[in-house]
Amino acid sequence: MIINETGETESVLAICNTIDSATELTDTIEERKAVVDVGRCLELELDDDGADVDALVKRVEATLGSNERALVHLSTRLRPHDRLALIEATKRLTERDVPLVAVSTQLIEAGVDISFDRVYRDIAPIDSVVQAAGRCNRSFESDLGAVTLWWLAPPAGTTKTPAQAVYDSEGVSTISLTSKTLDAIGANDGTVAERTMTREAVQHYYGLVAGRNPGSPQYVEWVDEAKGAKLGTLSLIGQRESVDVVVCRTDADRDLVDAMESAVREFDYDAFGDRRDEAKEITVSLPIYSQDSTEAETARHLEPLGDTDLCVLRRPQGTSYFDTTKGLAVDEPSVDDRFL
Repeated sequence: MIINETGETESVLAICNTIDSATELTDTIEERKAVVDVGRCLELELDDDGADVDALVKRVEATLGSNERALVHLSTRLRPHDRLALIEATKRLTERDVPLVAVSTQLIEAGVDISFDRVYRDIAPIDSVVQAAGRCNRSFESDLGAVTLWWLAPPAGTTKTPAQAVYDSEGVSTISLTSKTLDAIGANDGTVAERTMTREAVQHYYGLVAGRNPGSPQYVEWVDEAKGAKLGTLSLIGQRESVDVVVCRTDADRDLVDAMESAVREFDYDAFGDRRDEAKEITVSLPIYSQDSTEAETARHLEPLGDTDLCVLRRPQGTSYFDTTKGLAVDEPSVDDRFL
């Protein structure tokens, strides 16, 4: 559907709720062999000075054949440095009317000034749906933009859909409330106007939310009494273990890791702190969902960065730990990987 509905100059954004969903959709689109992967083009433009976005855009345009589209994958498994380069390249390509498909997690919903002709979004709370719609026809460059809301089925071997896995917690099904809201505004009959979604749907949705248990009344007391320390322990997202991985793609990245290791050996913690701050742009946080997960297996086989809580991937190309399109991979490590 995404490929077929992308015209010669049209841009399409598909937002998924999970990294796995975004990965599978990207892989499926790539299998059509009618795309030029912007992530792979970025690999050719990276050097010790970073990424030249102008050169990246020119490379993509020069590589595109007739009836081909640019393909961009965005998720938190990409290094922040690479993600920003891809986002800026995406913006410039859409402004040049280059046919493009972007597959992203929720990270693109806020703070990204890119306009797409069409947007697809896996079902989410109404406020997230409206945020996603804000990426469509953002500058009113066409008469009408179209946003399609879908509901992905549960992955094989599971019972929860990706939307439920991300948004339903503590007994409150925000996805169920979204479904009821869409029924209430007649969305099941077909297309609804933007005004209906941003006003009637939002109002109806929050009316349903207000009727549910919002949480402990003690939290309200903490707000009223300005108990910042206690409020600081709360999180809207469940806390889980994670491992920070410094992913080196250039000689400059590897020199930075060497400097970090040298600082640790010499107990120069100020220098280490400065170098670690520099490395944030090439660091990926890998969540560990359980100790028998592929993420945990990957983390166990990565090289520790000295006596720190960091891991390092010095030469990711050619290993199953890294993909030029999708970033830090969590496939089962191969035997060769364990000797690298």
